[in-house]
Amino acid sequence: MRPRGFFPVKKSIARNPKREERILVLESDELLLSSILSTLHEVAPEAVVDVARDLDEAHRIPSDEPVELFVLDLDAASDSEPDILRDLRASHPKARAIFLSTQRVTSLSEESEGMGDVHFLEKPFQDSDFRDLAQTLLRPGGDVPPAQRPRILVIDDSLMLLGFVEEILSEANYQVVTAGTGQEGLQATRQQKPDLILLDYLLPDLPGDELSQRLSEDESTAHIPVLFMSGFGSDLEGAQARSENVLGILHKPFTSDSLLKA
Repeated sequence: MRPRGFFPVKKSIARNPKREERILVLESDELLLSSILSTLHEVAPEAVVDVARDLDEAHRIPSDEPVELFVLDLDAASDSEPDILRDLRASHPKARAIFLSTQRVTSLSEESEGMGDVHFLEKPFQDSDFRDLAQTLLRPGGDVPPAQRPRILVIDDSLMLLGFVEEILSEANYQVVTAGTGQEGLQATRQQKPDLILLDYLLPDLPGDELSQRLSEDESTAHIPVLFMSGFGSDLEGAQARSENVLGILHKPFTSDSLLKA
């Protein structure tokens, strides 16, 4: 018979829609635990935090409410790391979790496939790194007022690419405005005042270098940085040099990771 799970499992009961957030922390190091709790209180002051110092305590925690975030020190679980990952994946497939460890956990990343938003943080780490990660997981983009999100204008004649870029950037907490032609892009730039423009270099009505030049000559838009998108990067070096507002080139085809890193 398989041992019972390490973590509380949600029960199907009626809940108060205004219930407090719940966080579960598994940490045996008292000094590190104190730092973690202090940071979590800063990020989510109203959250209920359940603390376990070993696996026995973890599976004794009441399971009548779902858990928004798991903070789990794998060093506190010794040889049970794979079991922890498998159990969490089975009981909370959409879990948001931060795994802590003193050694690189690349091998454990495979065990986390198919889970929710899971991150690994190697010890020792800066308090600011943990704070930023907890903030991101507990306060997803939908909770941030739109006015506070950076705005990106994407100009491309491919509806498929526009849809792809808009989906990725929206999930990454950006406001996204799209335009299918150069003229639409000029109008959107003046009306929306974006923080960044992703510009297809080969537009049907207006070449990308000409559009970026017009933007740089207009005092109201000259400060807006431009990033060219093109499958012909070697041909754009001259265009990039001629326009002070062009930051660089995003080579097509690109992945979601390369888009976010750009």
